[in-house]
Amino acid sequence: AVASLDPDLVLLDLQLPGIDGVTVSELISTLEHPPGVILISSREDAATEPRVVGAPTLGFVSKRHLGEASIKALLA
Repeated sequence: AVASLDPDLVLLDLQLPGIDGVTVSELISTLEHPPGVILISSREDAATEPRVVGAPTLGFVSKRHLGEASIKALLA
């Protein structure tokens, strides 16, 4: 969907059926013009997981803190 829709930004949940968000972010990063990716999760402790920290993303936001201000902070 990302390849065909060509968005500027993707909010990507860590827990997806059959695949995880880190793996999807790695696939997205291989596109010719990849969008920015922000990982999200209801698990606040996910922010410190090595795979999340090392993922090719703009960062992580817990769903509890997800909002305009947290997204703008990662885009700045």
